[in-house]
Amino acid sequence: MVAHGMITSGCSSMDSGISCKMNDYVDAEHIRRFMDTGEIEALDSKISREAERHLVHAFPLRNWSTIVDWDKVPSMTLNWTQVQDDEAIAWAMNTSAGSCSWGLLLFRPDQRCLIGPFEFVFRHLDALVWKAPGCRVLFGVDRDENGKISFGNGVIEFNGKGELFATIRA
Repeated sequence: MVAHGMITSGCSSMDSGISCKMNDYVDAEHIRRFMDTGEIEALDSKISREAERHLVHAFPLRNWSTIVDWDKVPSMTLNWTQVQDDEAIAWAMNTSAGSCSWGLLLFRPDQRCLIGPFEFVFRHLDALVWKAPGCRVLFGVDRDENGKISFGNGVIEFNGKGELFATIRA
């Protein structure tokens, strides 16, 4: 959710009846199991704040239903609940985010984020965002040999209701 141009708790008015906990989602047991495989890692909340700043400055934002105002961004949409996994992965790989080697998953700007190979993170996105209410953003990013993260214009937003919105490749 966006308030005055900044992502807030991740809980919107659409999340009625869901208690939004302030714990770090990365500490959840199901996410820790992914980290134990070495396929994904948690990054400091400093990177999450950088991701939020990038989102705020690079995209028009809304304050309900989605974070990005997708009506104002060249984009494509997928009803995730209506397709098979391989179809969803093919869709994601044809987005701007999918052209990047790495995927960075933002839960909240005040919490750690996750990074891993883009296809791996997208393939497991449903499990990674499980128990994290509200909209979530998966950034396609580049990462140099020193670990420095570079944000581009590739994002995929999950609205928490089975819909994915993504920037299209230029």
